[in-house]
Amino acid sequence: PTRARALAHRALLGSRAPLGPVTPLSKRLVRYATMGPGADPAAVEVCARILHACPRAVRAGWGRVLLDLELDARIGELTMPTAVIAGTADRLTPLEHAHAMAAALPHCTGLIELPGLGHMTPVEDPEAVTGVIRGLVEEYGTSQAPHPSTTQKPHAKEQTA
Repeated sequence: PTRARALAHRALLGSRAPLGPVTPLSKRLVRYATMGPGADPAAVEVCARILHACPRAVRAGWGRVLLDLELDARIGELTMPTAVIAGTADRLTPLEHAHAMAAALPHCTGLIELPGLGHMTPVEDPEAVTGVIRGLVEEYGTSQAPHPSTTQKPHAKEQTA
């Protein structure tokens, strides 16, 4: 099943097939693939319209990029304070990937799991995502903040928002 799923993902992500108009079925598919089950219908509509408006060649090209993307390829070189934000219902980047990224980051400030959210966390709960970013800026955004290379690597803190 894993090999068949990988082949199906490759075929879908790299497809140049036309998507046609935004329909109730296409919105259900967008919600299923990229969002949490309780996503606001307006957020689903926005994501579906963005996806459907993307030119086929561009969508297929980015799909191929995503298929070959190695999330941890150079993560150890990212030395600035970094938070990992993950939706617990993310089908595209499951939580085990978020945990691995948090563990691999030299200066991870925490792993924030957003319950019930999918891959589109900035659309589903923009306040939670911007809150994490604001927290990083407030704590590390001044010239007086210690350089990450002079501090010990903290263990990734897990929290639920």
